[in-house]
Amino acid sequence: DTVPDPALVTATDNCDPDPGITLTETTTPGTCPQAYTLVRTWTATDACGNSATLTYNISITDTIDPEWVGALPMNESIECDEDAAGRINLNATDSCGPAPTTFNETRIDGSCPHEYQLLREWVATDACGNSIDHSVTIHVNDTEAPTVADLTDKVHECDRTVPEFDVP
Repeated sequence: DTVPDPALVTATDNCDPDPGITLTETTTPGTCPQAYTLVRTWTATDACGNSATLTYNISITDTIDPEWVGALPMNESIECDEDAAGRINLNATDSCGPAPTTFNETRIDGSCPHEYQLLREWVATDACGNSIDHSVTIHVNDTEAPTVADLTDKVHECDRTVPEFDVP
């Protein structure tokens, strides 16, 4: 809907060719900073003091969710020696005002000390409570076997003692 321009409102009278028009405007706050009701009242008065009014109510709302800016991170699987990429800051924009973003990360331990999941969630909420969220799961795995240092085979004569090793 188009809100009428106050300057375009006109009045006619059967005797006065140019009745005067005045505009009063009041604002009633709504449930959040971006929601309110605007009441415009035009009063047309002719030269003899006869008047008529027209009231126009405009309800301003904010029901549109914020939107993420840029590319969003995706679920991924990495090896335990790779960087889990720390906290990634996501930003959101909103057509009616700021939409601050909150971040939460939860670690869920796996079957061994080097395997776990990182559950990351971002939520952007505007002043009217409209919100969006984005979640990512990072699977940290330990799939590579350890390596044993390569020892060179030795040949000993039978009259030499073979050194003993303490095996833990």
